[in-house]
Amino acid sequence: MLYDPKWGKPEVELDEVSLLLLRAADFMEQHGWCRNEYKNAKGNVCLWGAIALADGFVPTPVIGGHPAVTRMDKVIHTNCMINWNDSECKSKEEAVAKLREAAYLGK
Repeated sequence: MLYDPKWGKPEVELDEVSLLLLRAADFMEQHGWCRNEYKNAKGNVCLWGAIALADGFVPTPVIGGHPAVTRMDKVIHTNCMINWNDSECKSKEEAVAKLREAAYLGK
C-alpha cells in the first residue's frame, strides 16, 4: 500500500528518549546551532550539546551508549553524530529536523 500524506503522521508512542530529543530540538531552535564545540560563546549548541543540556547535564567528550545518540545515529546513518554535525549538517533547520525525526522513530 502506498503512503498518502493526507493520512497524517503515524501515531508513535513517545518514550523518554523521544521526549528528550524533542526537548533538544526545542533547545536548539531557541539557542541556535553551531559546529566544532558543544556550546559556543553565543550560546548556540551542536547536536550533542542540545541533547545533553536538554537532559540536564554538561556534555562530555564521551557520548557512546547514550540512547538518544543511538537513535540519532540511526536517523543520520552514521556511528558518529558529532562528525555529522561538524561536517555534513548544513543548518540549524536540518539539525532540528533530524532531532524531531529521531524522536518519532520510536523505540
